Amino acid sequence: MQIMEQVVKAINSSTYRKIKGIRQSELAKEIGVSCATMSSWEQGKSLPNADQLYRLAIALGVSMEELCVWGK
Repeated sequence: MQIMEQVVKAINSSTYRKIKGIRQSELAKEIGVSCATMSSWEQGKSLPNADQLYRLAIALGVSMEELCVWGK
C-alpha cells in the first residue's frame, strides 16, 4: 500500500482576514509577529511554528487545519 504524505504548503490566513475585515498588520500585531513574517506565511515562503499557528487560528476564529493549504 502506498502512503501519500501531505505537507503544509502555505497558510490561508488572507481569506479569513478579508472575511473578518482585518488588515495583515493588525493580525500580525495581535499574534506577535512582523508584517513581513505574516506575508511570508501567506505566500508559502515560510510557515509558522505550532504555537504561532494556534494563535493565528484563535485570532481568526477557525481551526488550525482550516488555515493550512495542503499538498504533496
